[in-house]
Order: sequence, then C-alpha cells, then structure tokens
Amino acid sequence: MTTLSLTIVNYQSQLLVARLLKSIQKYPPPVSFEIIIVDNSDADLLQTEAALSEINLPIKIIRSPGNIGFGQAQNIAVKAATGKYIAVLNPDLVVEDKNIWSLYKKITNKVAIVAPKVVDFNHVWEQNAGQIITPFNYLVTQTWISRFFSRSQTQKLLNSHKPEAVGYVSGAVFFVKRTDFLAMHGFDRQFFLYFEDNDLCLRFIKKNKQILYVPGVTAKHQGGGSQKRGKKTLRIFQKSRYLYFKKHFGLIQAAPIEIIIRLLEAKKLLF
Repeated sequence: MTTLSLTIVNYQSQLLVARLLKSIQKYPPPVSFEIIIVDNSDADLLQTEAALSEINLPIKIIRSPGNIGFGQAQNIAVKAATGKYIAVLNPDLVVEDKNIWSLYKKITNKVAIVAPKVVDFNHVWEQNAGQIITPFNYLVTQTWISRFFSRSQTQKLLNSHKPEAVGYVSGAVFFVKRTDFLAMHGFDRQFFLYFEDNDLCLRFIKKNKQILYVPGVTAKHQGGGSQKRGKKTLRIFQKSRYLYFKKHFGLIQAAPIEIIIRLLEAKKLLF
C-alpha cells in the first residue's frame, strides 16, 4: 500500500500547481507516495498536462465534471487515492520544510487531523489554526471588540512552539487518515468553497477526535492564489459561513449574527 497520497485541486492555477510540484520534487516525501490532481478548470485537460509535463513525480490527473468546488473535488481525489494517509494541499502552497512529510505519524486513534504552521511569503503566520469558530466569537474577533480579548487562543498559538489541540485548521494543508476521512464522508458537498475545513474539523471534534496544530513545521502559502476576491467571492464566502453557522449552531444563533455581520461587511468594516 502507498503510504501517502497528496491531493490537489486545480482551478485555473496550473502555474501555481507546477510551482508546488517543483517544491515537492525538491523536498519529496521519504515514503511511498502518489500525487492526485483533480482538475476543476474550464481549460482543456491537455493544458494542465502540458504545464506539468516537466515534473518527474508520480502524478495522476482526474478531470472533474466542471468547477464543482474545492471540497467535492478533494473528495474525488481521496476516493481515487491508494495511500493510507492523505495530505490535502492547496495549489498555492510551497513546500520548504522536509519535516512536513512526517506529520502523518502524529495521527492516532485520538488525533484525526494534523497541520503545520502556514505562513505567507513574508513569513507572517496566516492563522491557519484556532478555536472552534462560533457565530458569536466570529463576530467578536472581526470587530473592534476583539481588542478587549488579548489573551485569546489566537495569541497563544502565535507564540506557541509546541503541538496544540485546536478547534480547526485550514484546508491549505493538513494530514488525515484516508479511512477516517471517508468514514466522515469527506468534505460536506454543500460547501462550494470556504468553511468546509472548519466543518470537517468540528465534525471530527464532535466524534471526540483531536485536531493537532504543529507550529514547529511550516509551509508557505500564497493565500487566494487560485481565487480572485470580489463580489462573487464574497457571496460564496457569506453563503458558506451562514451554512456552517446554521449547521452547527442552529438557526436561532446563525441568522441574527449573520445579518449583523453582513451589515458590517456592506459598510466595508469586515472581510
């Protein structure tokens, strides 16, 4: 059996995928591995294959029915994978730390997901881990009220150098056991983009599993590299956020707080 399957979703980001694969080629996993790319792009599959033609890695490319979103495409990749463990990777990620490939070893019967520290290209932490996001704490942390909560888990994680159990890690990069992922039915297909990672983490936590953040290992991430921000992106973000709030905290909490947040966003105070 293959030890590690690296799963990547491409949406009109062939150059970013090629950069990621070149970094993997430079720092390859020291175990048996495969790379599965699900192509959500409108472009012909041959264009993706051509962009990656000079990469000498065990790559399998799967064409999706269309732009079906990040979560659904990742589900396709994981189902096609043969690895015991899955490394979910964003296309705009860059591997510069070979120790990243050892993170799957921290997965146990109690630990479901493991993620490294993710930084941007200026080495600033992207806050890819934190406490469980609730409607109320989301509202608080996104407004001036957060100034009164200096002793937050976010600040603790920023200064932490040891592995910490957290409420979520981002989908930019994380490791999970394939059978665990499939047992949870993967990412919820209702989420086209955004919050599918928060949802998956919270579902694991509700099953008494831990989400482990390991700040001693880092990966670089060009946030939003495959998704341009604009009104359409904001609408997708808002829809996914509200779906997450309603799914896990109920309509009574979700609806009024979502309305307040959207009013603030309309005034360009958030997002």
